[in-house]
Amino acid sequence: MRLPSARQRVRLYDQLRVYVDSGTPIQEALGSLSQSGGPAVRELCQRAQNGIIAGHTFANALTIGKPVLPKFEQAVLHASEISGRLPIGCTILRDTLRRFLDLRREAIWACAYPAFIIHIAVVVTALMPAVIGAIRTEGSLDWGAYARHVLLTLLILHGLFWGCFFGIRLLKQRIGSAIPIEQFLRMIPVGGKTWWLLVVSRFAQAYDGMLNAGANVIDALEVASLASNSAMLREQIKAILPHIKQGEQIGPWLEAGHVLGKPWEEFWITGEKSGRQEEMLNQIVRESAEQAEQGFAILKAVIPKAIYITALVYIAYKIIAAYAEYVKACMDIMNNKL
Repeated sequence: MRLPSARQRVRLYDQLRVYVDSGTPIQEALGSLSQSGGPAVRELCQRAQNGIIAGHTFANALTIGKPVLPKFEQAVLHASEISGRLPIGCTILRDTLRRFLDLRREAIWACAYPAFIIHIAVVVTALMPAVIGAIRTEGSLDWGAYARHVLLTLLILHGLFWGCFFGIRLLKQRIGSAIPIEQFLRMIPVGGKTWWLLVVSRFAQAYDGMLNAGANVIDALEVASLASNSAMLREQIKAILPHIKQGEQIGPWLEAGHVLGKPWEEFWITGEKSGRQEEMLNQIVRESAEQAEQGFAILKAVIPKAIYITALVYIAYKIIAAYAEYVKACMDIMNNKL
């Protein structure tokens, strides 16, 4: 069995919200969803049904067997089910996953054009040396050798890229290695700030959602730190949790540890002191998301152009160098004939 994709889980949570909100028993809702969904959704719903029949709660039933739901989704479903607010929990998960899908789609499209330019640069720059080689040998162009050269270069580039990508993912999964990577990431101009704004937005949104779902402050903080997808933030929240368990306010400890950064900690403190925390949390989510979108817009505008100009300059250099080599080859041929 495989876990349903994020897009499938968005539809699942949205449909489940409608069923439960209308008063449909959870087992009946799962039965209907298992008939209309794909194979992965059907197996997940059937597993949940079997767990409920065995005496488990809905949230716990989803954790039985493998693959299990992500911890954030488990925690939201558990808290909302205990508090009797399962539709709210489903809404939180639907909106969170939709935002994740939107950001992933934007990131893929932003990378598509630079990737295309790099591939074109490899194809073009490999052609001229092949032509020069054919002139020097006074033979025809060896298209097979040219294709092998292009393929080998692309394989090396893809190997380096995917090696770095999966290497970083493996390092982030190792305890203690993710924090230095995130600290380095935060130092990158524009990109680091944009990433951190997304972390803050996810954290505040998940915390507000967990409170609305009926979770206590401690559980809400722990789940929100998981939802932030930042090891650095999780460690900082873990460090202040003992103080929060003693009944102290969260805002001053966030500010003392520079956990979120300004002005987000100030908004948090204002919400706690004024008794309008939900309003200030919504402001954190809204403003951090807006600033993150501005950062994405800058990155999408600057990075493709920078790669395009770099590739264009490199292609121009290779063409000029190849032309010089072509002239030299012609001169050598003429001298040899004379």
